[in-house]
Amino acid sequence: MGFLYKGAGVRRSDLRRALGETGARLFHATARDTAHELRAKVIWQVGGLIAHHCGDRRSVLVLRTSYNLDQDPELTGLGLGKRRELLARRLGRGYGGRSAERVLEDHLNGSFGLALAGPLPPPEAEVVLRMAQQEARYAMGTEPAQRTAVITAAGERVPLVDALPGMELHFLAEGDAVRVTRTDRFGEVVCVFSSAELLWDYERRVGAGPRERRAAAQGRRVLAMARASGVGLAFDPLGSRLAPAGRHLSATELHSIRDWRA
Repeated sequence: MGFLYKGAGVRRSDLRRALGETGARLFHATARDTAHELRAKVIWQVGGLIAHHCGDRRSVLVLRTSYNLDQDPELTGLGLGKRRELLARRLGRGYGGRSAERVLEDHLNGSFGLALAGPLPPPEAEVVLRMAQQEARYAMGTEPAQRTAVITAAGERVPLVDALPGMELHFLAEGDAVRVTRTDRFGEVVCVFSSAELLWDYERRVGAGPRERRAAAQGRRVLAMARASGVGLAFDPLGSRLAPAGRHLSATELHSIRDWRA
């Protein structure tokens, strides 16, 4: 199934046909699966293997972009070559071109490729359902960050990606570091909240480590910390007035935000 990175990756419109019977068995797909459920199963499996077998930031980002796993509006509709070009523009030459090809080839010839050949564990039904619902919303164009807006003090409607650097964001921290959370769907993310109340509710539901504390900082500082760690961002992940379904920004998408620097 290594070929899934070609073309539009896992976001190809003919994913079911591309998988065939062998791929369907590998990813535990059934004829009853909707297109979004099928894609969710593939993203969950491939994303999990990347997280487990790729130990460095560059490999994770190159492979996730190669397979087109993330809900990144700028990447979703691009072919493999264009995705690599965009990744290189965002992160540097080492993330595109022949460098990206070598990273992918090395991992396909290593433990990642062997694991991708199967057998793969069956995904949890609740995880697939949640991911499929998010994929459906994304496909309808309701979740891209550019479509999520906030109202400024001056009454202006500003896209979330433009507002984030200037917002006060709340998060869990340990010492001077932000808490990084590993998720089934998005890999590692920093969970941030638009209010202290939302963070408190999250902590009440999810819990916090003995050394973790609630903290707040200007958005550009939090974005810089997330970028330095090579992780994504989950904005109001439990939902809020600003983002009813929450909003995820991939590690590569963070680099498209203007004025993120601390």
